[in-house]
Amino acid sequence: MIKKKIGNVKNGVQKLSSNRAESGTLSPFCFYEALGYPIPLHSSVFAYQQEMKEENGLEKSDFLSRWIEFSREKENLYHKEYLMFLKKWSWLYKQFPFVDAIYLANSMTFNALHADSDIDLFVVAQERRVWLARFFMTLMMWVYSIKRTRKITRKRFCLSFFIDRNNQNLEALLLHRRDIYLPYWIAYLVPIYLHAWALIYSQNLWIQNYLPNWSPQQHISLGIHPSEGRGLFRKIIEICFYWWIGDFFEYCIQKIWSLRIRYLIAKKPELHRGVLYTESILKFHNDKRNQYSELIFRRR
Repeated sequence: MIKKKIGNVKNGVQKLSSNRAESGTLSPFCFYEALGYPIPLHSSVFAYQQEMKEENGLEKSDFLSRWIEFSREKENLYHKEYLMFLKKWSWLYKQFPFVDAIYLANSMTFNALHADSDIDLFVVAQERRVWLARFFMTLMMWVYSIKRTRKITRKRFCLSFFIDRNNQNLEALLLHRRDIYLPYWIAYLVPIYLHAWALIYSQNLWIQNYLPNWSPQQHISLGIHPSEGRGLFRKIIEICFYWWIGDFFEYCIQKIWSLRIRYLIAKKPELHRGVLYTESILKFHNDKRNQYSELIFRRR
């Protein structure tokens, strides 16, 4: 019975995709189709287009409910293993100085883990403490051997994206109108630590221009309750680096690491596309959003 339903969905999807290709429009799930990501349970929330007109007898509600079943035909093999790892280290999150919030991003939240996946973190830091926040997170994760390296990525944290609390609106990072990866990326963020409860979703209402059914709240649940509070180590460090002392070390770390970043970009620019490093944002991932846009819009 299930196989029959899945077969019906596949036929429906093929018909719908064929009709959209002929009309030159994109499927509401073009993002998932192009990148090979499974569609989440609340699929209507993440539909790219506002409305799906009735096509070949498949109305919006009917198609979405069947697509959910089809998209969950297989469970990710590594999800439980990575989830246990995250819970194991949850005590450490509240020890990171100058951090307001930590979110999971990319493969972990897109349900697209593979054997060598790292764990991408998006970090919201206190004002004028972005560089210090990354410095201490890097140091502490290095001590516990849980930070990714060039050779070891599996179940290691990747500290590639930091912003300060006053710059949580990421609309300025859009490359162009067809950059639909960024709104999906933000909508899929999952908090694992929250000290300040100004969630990033409410700061990015422009996402509704791309995902009209999306609302500014957490829609992806991994069964992780965010850690809260401040640990003793964090309290001590924040006292020691209070006011002008913190400002001085923030300035020094920024200057030193900026030199290294410029050197790396000059050495291998093809591996550092889209890298940003300012007083309020650190973004080190090699940016592939243009490639993703080409994949998605090529499917017209």
